[in-house]
Amino acid sequence: MKRLSLISLVCLALAAPAPAAEPAPTDALTTYGKTLFAGEISHGSQVKISSVFSAAITTDTEGRTIAYNSIMGSPGKLVINELLTGKQLKAFPLAKLSAGSYATLVHSSGDIYLSSHPHGVLYRYRPGADELENLGQVHPNVKFIWELEEIADGKLALACYPDSRVIVFDPADDSFKDLGSAKEGEDYARAVGYHAPTNRLFVGVGSHPALICWNLETGEKKDILPEVDDSDSTVYSVDMVGDKVVTRMSPSIKGLVFDANTLELYDRVDALGGSIISGLAPDGESYYFTVGEKLYRHNLKTKEKTEVAEVAGNTRAIGFPIADGQQLVASIAYNGTVSLVNPEDGTVRTIKQDLPTEPIDIHSLYGGPDNRLYSSGYVVGALGVFDPATSKSIQVQDIPQTEGASYAGNVMFLGTYPRARIFRYEVDPAKHTNVIEGENPKELFRLEDYNQDRPYGMLGIPETNQCAIGTIPGYGKLGGVICIYNDDDKTSKVYDQILGKRSAVSLAHKDGILYIGTTISGGLGVDPAEKEAALIGMDIKTGEKLFETVPVPDMRIIGDLELMPDGKIWGWAEGTLFIFDPATRKVEKTVEVKRLARGGGHMWRGSLFTQPKDDGKVFALVSGGVFEIDVKTAEVKKVGDAKGFSTMVYHKPTGSLFFPRKHELYEWPVAR
Repeated sequence: MKRLSLISLVCLALAAPAPAAEPAPTDALTTYGKTLFAGEISHGSQVKISSVFSAAITTDTEGRTIAYNSIMGSPGKLVINELLTGKQLKAFPLAKLSAGSYATLVHSSGDIYLSSHPHGVLYRYRPGADELENLGQVHPNVKFIWELEEIADGKLALACYPDSRVIVFDPADDSFKDLGSAKEGEDYARAVGYHAPTNRLFVGVGSHPALICWNLETGEKKDILPEVDDSDSTVYSVDMVGDKVVTRMSPSIKGLVFDANTLELYDRVDALGGSIISGLAPDGESYYFTVGEKLYRHNLKTKEKTEVAEVAGNTRAIGFPIADGQQLVASIAYNGTVSLVNPEDGTVRTIKQDLPTEPIDIHSLYGGPDNRLYSSGYVVGALGVFDPATSKSIQVQDIPQTEGASYAGNVMFLGTYPRARIFRYEVDPAKHTNVIEGENPKELFRLEDYNQDRPYGMLGIPETNQCAIGTIPGYGKLGGVICIYNDDDKTSKVYDQILGKRSAVSLAHKDGILYIGTTISGGLGVDPAEKEAALIGMDIKTGEKLFETVPVPDMRIIGDLELMPDGKIWGWAEGTLFIFDPATRKVEKTVEVKRLARGGGHMWRGSLFTQPKDDGKVFALVSGGVFEIDVKTAEVKKVGDAKGFSTMVYHKPTGSLFFPRKHELYEWPVAR
């Protein structure tokens, strides 16, 4: 199996060719491993980007309009800018392990509060201070704080993951109180709004959508969400606009507006984009929102929706500053661009904020047909391209988070999250990048119409110039699909009856048969229906399911499949190696390398192989350990400890192993 791994595409040189460096000794290698590798070299960050994950607009004590920008990074940052000029005033890093903030709130006291992930920490900034306060993890089990809302007595309600937990923070004594789950059995309290006159909290829930009206006086909870599209998995946002509750569904982005007093559905909006709406506008009747690159006004009295102007898309904050005596509508986009709109005539002035470019944690790493290494950033995506021959990195922008990739010839196929978007990128070995704006890379299609979200299984088939794709469904869903894309005639066929309630995460091909490694996990927020992972064979031409077998009983995932030189299919069932004979369709050998712990949570990534070396050996990554395996004898030798990386690539021209750790790309060079 060959593993690799758009508004505008920009190439940025991230690093000049690095000077020759002696590998540092590392205790990660075993005694045997030190005979193969000399140590460990860091090649630095591969993905750097300026991304505003949440923001807030307010006025300071000097009368200036201020933008509080929460920047994604390793770690994330709070960057404070003057909105009308874009000038940076201050910047503060979050704690070392906090990657960013999904919510930035201006409190009635004037203090600024930030959520964080993936460690569930709450931060506070007091304007004028020279530091950001770390208020600690809000609950031992909380990993993500999705949204913040001020409620009675200046307290904050925090919508959290997992267990759809709602936490209340009291600034009076900096204490946290656990209110429990918004809805039992659900993981995501994704959004929260508060209606003071009725003392009601409105909580948007997923992975099975619900809008919980929570009476904080009595503790009574009621789901008021009407029937919604089957594809929708989450009430993704909840905003109070006067006495109206404005919600957005995901992934459909349809809007539903409720009366906070009667709890009745008041209005519908065809599409609510961005990640936030404005709140009540100065006219006392309207709010503003964006869809794509268009700003709209929704008058809640007349129910009229009006297009106002074109602005920078993917909105993170909307506010109402006054400049030169004129009431404006200001929006902050994901890339930090500020759009200042005159709502009377629709004229727009744009300001590029002075924001830092931050290193991003590497989510996935792949080897390409040009012998370069391709890395994708966690959540923000982009594509880092590292050339081991020159130690030079280049970045390609606007590729979403890549879950899986492969190639046929010089064409790379990238499966990205969300919405299972498939991209085609034709590389040129003579060029570090071969980007043609709007054409290369190019989005081919999406599998979201089949309720799919993450294409983890990707396999280029050079013999027929095809790419096979195996997916994991969206939130709260079970059952992936298999898609066969033909690059000659640019057609694709989807087979949604092959996997049943399982998902596909690994693929191999031999003689017209696609071998599919599955996981029992589906999308986030749903329990498996199956008890063990299966190996499935499918005729690529007809889509017929030829066989289904369980190569190793009671295993939850077949994390990788590899066609070996002798024509056998090797696979990993959790930490057990199995050798499958395509001729007999039977497992002829198993080797337990490591027994994995039995814990909860989804399993999308498992043990994996690199491609075989010329000497008949293959490397494997198994639950934190790196192993070398003899293809003829299946003899296993431990090479070293992974120490924080979850994927790796064997680079044949140099003989090195490459792997990501946090935002850096590391190399184990061969011993001389």
